[in-house]
Amino acid sequence: MPKINALLVTLVMSLFASSVYAADPLAGNARAGTCLYSGQSSIMDLADSEIQSLVEEYYAAAKAALVDPAVKDSKSAAYEWAGETKIACQTSIGYMQTGHLDAQSTKKCDCFYRRMVNAR
Repeated sequence: MPKINALLVTLVMSLFASSVYAADPLAGNARAGTCLYSGQSSIMDLADSEIQSLVEEYYAAAKAALVDPAVKDSKSAAYEWAGETKIACQTSIGYMQTGHLDAQSTKKCDCFYRRMVNAR
C-alpha cells in the first residue's frame, strides 16, 4: 500500500508540474534569449549608465506595447508581459532616482522585457 501511495503522489506532482508549464507556453520550450526567471538576467554585469539606459528603454517599450492594438488584441502573452515589464522597470527607475541600483527590480525588468519581446 505505501508503494501505491508514493506512486499516486508522484503522479499528482507530475500532473501539477505540467499544468504550471501549460499556463506559460514559453516555460516548456524557451527560445534562445528567453529569461525564465530573473536570476538568469546578466544586466547587473553592465556599467550603471548602461543599465539605466536599458531600463528606461525597456520601460518606454512596455508603455508603448500596452497601448498598441497589435499587442492588446493579440492572443499571446505579450500584453501581460508588457504590464509586468512596465511595473518592474518603473520600480527600478524609482530606485535609481534615489541613487540606489536595486538588483531585484532591475533583473526583473530585463527578464520581463525579454519575455514580452519573445511573446510577440
